[in-house]
Amino acid sequence: MLVHDETQWRARPATVTLSNGRDLQVSLSRWRGSCDGPVEVRADDDDDSHVLTLVQRRVRQELLIGGRRVWAGGEDPDAMLITGPRQGGWRGMIGGRFDNLRIFLPQNLLRDCIASSGRRQQPGSICLFETAEVEDEGLRQLALAFKAADIYDGMAGPSFVEGIALAFGSRLIALHEGGMAKVHDNTSTADNAVHRAIDYIEAHLGEAIYLSQLSDVTGLPRVRLAAKFKAATGRPPYAYILDRRIRRAQDLLRQTQQPVVSVALALGFSSQAHFSAAFHKITGTSPALWRRQAS
Repeated sequence: MLVHDETQWRARPATVTLSNGRDLQVSLSRWRGSCDGPVEVRADDDDDSHVLTLVQRRVRQELLIGGRRVWAGGEDPDAMLITGPRQGGWRGMIGGRFDNLRIFLPQNLLRDCIASSGRRQQPGSICLFETAEVEDEGLRQLALAFKAADIYDGMAGPSFVEGIALAFGSRLIALHEGGMAKVHDNTSTADNAVHRAIDYIEAHLGEAIYLSQLSDVTGLPRVRLAAKFKAATGRPPYAYILDRRIRRAQDLLRQTQQPVVSVALALGFSSQAHFSAAFHKITGTSPALWRRQAS
């Protein structure tokens, strides 16, 4: 599971360990429920993450730090609030039905984004924002993309979340600096890296593929590889991987008599339901109907 229910307000969920033994650097949680409000909630533990809250349902919310109200909002769906590292003593007020998606970006992910962009690392804890309501369309689209994490099965989901998280962290850094920094690559080296990444993907379509693995194979940092991959193919790695799995599935459905569930498992989907949802997202129809039409 990539998106966890938030059982304690603003508490970062446990780190997800991927099948390749690496920890997923970003954490996602969903805080939802209802109350007869206004109700006070508290967060008294320290956390070094930057947290973006994406409001899913219109409801009045307030955030107080040290007794001072620093944010009041929530009337607009998809409103975004970014907060920096927390040092206990946070309170919130809410009433009614609420539904917030929260994205936790830890220090090590931001350091990776800074290193990959060629920026100078600053000593100590990184604090890009303290509290800010964000109105940036690029950041909004990336935040909304996290909502689709459950569409991607266990095989594609981690790569999807990793790629969005790195782009998200890079965008936050650029907003903090007031502009997008340019990174100059050796074009030939980058093109060769993309070709190596595609070759690796084709050879491992039935396995979990992570952006960190593609980085190891190509020798490019993850942020730079993701950008070059999208520039070369028109799609980020997670979308390309999912599309190639579905295209391979179409070949198997057309050329063999394997049951749909066997095709799903052969391509790394954990269930026929997840496979069918992904197949419909790409083709607009179900695997069984597609097979009948193809034959």
